[in-house]
Amino acid sequence: MNHAAFELSLNSQGHWQLRLDEVLHQPVVVVRAFPIGAPDEAVSVLDADGHELLWIPQPLTLPAHQKQAVLAALQAREFMPEIQRVESVSSFSTPSTWTVQTHRG
Repeated sequence: MNHAAFELSLNSQGHWQLRLDEVLHQPVVVVRAFPIGAPDEAVSVLDADGHELLWIPQPLTLPAHQKQAVLAALQAREFMPEIQRVESVSSFSTPSTWTVQTHRG
């Protein structure tokens, strides 16, 4: 499922969509195939049911506009704030609510 001509963009609701072979698929999610072993290689675009729509073996070699969209979709999905300080914990049993300070606020 490797296609050279595709368009990945955000729709008006802020969800990623894929135009492929003149068909618009939305929403879609972009995932790394091997996030630990080969994080810069092999990306898959999946539909809402988890079916693969597009396989991108080398995302860093895409044309600039496609590469930028793929990397933005990955970054949005992989957002992981770094906890710098625990300010409070509601209880020591579960469930509990934690208030934390992250590197993003």
